[in-house]
Amino acid sequence: MIRLVLPYIFGIGIQTFFRFEIPYWLFVPGLSLAVLFVMQFLPAWMAFKHRYTRGLLVNALLLSSGALACCAAQHQESKAYALQANQAACILTILDNLQRKEKSYATLARVQMIRDGNIQTMPGQCMLYLPLSAGATDIKPGNRIFTNISLRDIQPPRNPGEVDVKKIFARKGIYGQLFLRENRILILPGNEHAWMRDALLAHRGWILQTLNRYIRDTAARGLAEAILIGYRVNLDQELSGAYARTGVMHVIAISGLHISLIFSILLTAFRLVPVYGQNPWLHILLAIPAIWWFSMLTGASASVMRSAVMSTLPVLASVLRRRTDSLNVLSASALLLLAFKPGWLWDTGFQLSYAAVLGILLYQSKIQRSLYVKHPLGRATWSLVSVTLAAQVFTTPLVWFYFRQFPLFFLISNLAAVPLSSLILLSELLVCALGKQPVLADTAGQLATELIRFLNNFITRMDRIPFSVIRNIYIDSTALCLLYGIIAGLHGFFRSGRRSWCLIVGGFSILLCAWQVLQTLEANRQSGLLVLQLRGQTAMIRLEGRTARQYLLPAAEGKMAGTLAILEKARQHYRLTKHESQMLGNASVQMLSAGNRRILVLAGHPSPFPWPRGAPPDMVLLTGNTRYSLEHIYRATGCLLFVADGSNALWKIQRWRKECEKLPLRLHSTAQQGSFLLD
Repeated sequence: MIRLVLPYIFGIGIQTFFRFEIPYWLFVPGLSLAVLFVMQFLPAWMAFKHRYTRGLLVNALLLSSGALACCAAQHQESKAYALQANQAACILTILDNLQRKEKSYATLARVQMIRDGNIQTMPGQCMLYLPLSAGATDIKPGNRIFTNISLRDIQPPRNPGEVDVKKIFARKGIYGQLFLRENRILILPGNEHAWMRDALLAHRGWILQTLNRYIRDTAARGLAEAILIGYRVNLDQELSGAYARTGVMHVIAISGLHISLIFSILLTAFRLVPVYGQNPWLHILLAIPAIWWFSMLTGASASVMRSAVMSTLPVLASVLRRRTDSLNVLSASALLLLAFKPGWLWDTGFQLSYAAVLGILLYQSKIQRSLYVKHPLGRATWSLVSVTLAAQVFTTPLVWFYFRQFPLFFLISNLAAVPLSSLILLSELLVCALGKQPVLADTAGQLATELIRFLNNFITRMDRIPFSVIRNIYIDSTALCLLYGIIAGLHGFFRSGRRSWCLIVGGFSILLCAWQVLQTLEANRQSGLLVLQLRGQTAMIRLEGRTARQYLLPAAEGKMAGTLAILEKARQHYRLTKHESQMLGNASVQMLSAGNRRILVLAGHPSPFPWPRGAPPDMVLLTGNTRYSLEHIYRATGCLLFVADGSNALWKIQRWRKECEKLPLRLHSTAQQGSFLLD
């Protein structure tokens, strides 16, 4: 199975980066199938002679199959964006319960475009945002809403280092977003019923209601909801960050550990059915649908579906009296999931889940056998340590690449978090099972609350240990591939003992060192002024090699946390090691120097400003809806480059843009075009 899934993955990767048209790939499987069909009629000696040709054709068929599956997903995405560009009125069908955000309610909706009297369904889904009003809470799944507000495209990242939310949503089949005002909501009569969706939402609502009744502590309830069904709306963000920094984020996210534990409980429980002796496979027939129902209840993420498939395949093989191999089961699950959703290949959870399981399958038993522990408690502890270490073999490069950090005390954190999370999950299942027995359910709820409080306190204390996290780890996609080349070479050496693998490891190591040196030299030579996109705020970073100076205008206290997070991501993107911050004053006219560049910052109300004779400024930064006329600034300074940051209103930017069209001026709006770098 490994030999089957690798060319399929390679085909998805080729199509993702090069985006060939479908006819290019249709020729490859057609030719491969034709040649394979002809080879079936060859004599045995000739078929044996051309056995490598047969293998090559099978790999070509798998590669083209992966590319075609990716083509179909890309075609659906392109069709959705094309419909958005020429849309008129639309009908929205609500698909999920409303989730309260800071300033609105959010939910998923299916979109039907109305154009020239025809109704056309847009592929995928859209994010729908509703106002915080009494009328919005009456909207339920299945309701249909008519509106003539245009569907908006999900914005790509506006600042360096930010997560590409547009790509993440596109992999989930979400291709647009819509913001409705209270006076633009028209609920149509009738309700679209879908028994599976309604049953899942009703079941999830009952679980949340039960947890809310018997787990009264707010912080504990937020974590309980995340552990049991992956509902993270009420999860404290600071606490979630502590779990991420200590290396136990998999405890909060629904992972294979949760699915495997629940599947084992279901198999054990269904074995107690009285008719088990008459039908030995009854517990399997009951457990498999139950675990798939639970997987869909949690949101059917890539890691959850991986665990569900891997739990199902060995059980079905035992029913059919077939032997299974763990690596083949892992490869088969990847092939099935990627055939269903090729975009999951680039999902962070998918990659981390498969990397962790692959490491456990290859190295856990070897690590455990390397040390014999006689005491049962010590043996169980060493078994957990070996699982944790084996999972880190392939996940560590991905953690460096995606999160730019590495927790040093991940082993200690996991030794406490994994057993405690299992106990918490069991206690929550007891709460739900005993929901109609208030006394027993309340006792189980108190037990779950105390366990969650203990776990939260432990993780918080671990997070406060100085130097517990290595930050600012800089590797890109090229370095990531080289790291996995080194790991593959080490695996080959320890498995076969051949010295040729040492040459491969050495070659990849030299390439990795050379690449990192080149990246460091490039970072040392960088310079310029970066104007960031911050809604309602002004922030700039002056780049001088790997040091930086940040310029900030005074902002509301509640907005500084988001501003600092964006600045941190930008510093990581440019590999900055040192930085200083400087708050700009409230003067309407200010002059900054960035190396040999001069920047004129304008804000507030107009006032006459004398501009000394000489060279014009290299850039004029417009902030706070300044009332200065661009023509007046141009006549006085001679500057041709204007940048409007996120502190300006869109109507003001449009007025400036019309003014620039009449003059030989260039205007860059960070709100519309993203951050601006003045080299």
